Amino acid sequence: MAAAAITAFLIVGIQKIAQPQPECYAVIDGKVYTDQEFVHNEALDALEDVSADSEDPFSALDMMKQ
Repeated sequence: MAAAAITAFLIVGIQKIAQPQPECYAVIDGKVYTDQEFVHNEALDALEDVSADSEDPFSALDMMKQ
């Protein structure tokens, strides 16, 4: 029984290693994205959302209260 458990554990571990994993990824709202263009656009959108366009440097914090 223990040998079967060890064998199953090794098979699962080897499969995880053998599967190619993306080198670069981002987690946005709990989802993993590997498309660099999508991540770049989302980052720019986020920066625009929090950029201060008024004289008050803390105006972005007011947006978080909503």
